[in-house]
Amino acid sequence: MTDQDTKPQNPEPDPDVPNPDGAAAPEQETGACQEFRFLRNLFDNIDNAVKRGADKASKTANRAAPKVKRAVSKGAYAGAYGIAYTAVLGALVARQVLKDNVILDGAKDGFAAARKAAEEPGLTHEDC
Repeated sequence: MTDQDTKPQNPEPDPDVPNPDGAAAPEQETGACQEFRFLRNLFDNIDNAVKRGADKASKTANRAAPKVKRAVSKGAYAGAYGIAYTAVLGALVARQVLKDNVILDGAKDGFAAARKAAEEPGLTHEDC
């Protein structure tokens, strides 16, 4: 009979006997270690995702900035153009409408009469 015949095929390791080949026995992870490793991996993944997202957002913003600037510039130009056009056109139309107008003539005559009455000698504010 050989030595192999007398040894059991899958012997249970004896916790009191050191490893026969001299290597340290592998340590079993406790539940707390497993939880810590899980959380560390989770936070590493979250950190990497945030960094990738920030990098992508920065690159996108750098590409979009000139387009946004162009759009804002066009909007500001169009707004200033519209305001100036409306003001000048309104003034020109009003001038043409009021030119040789009976309303304007009546207002001028009324102002002149009031001025003349106010400049008459002996007229005081109590008379009004």
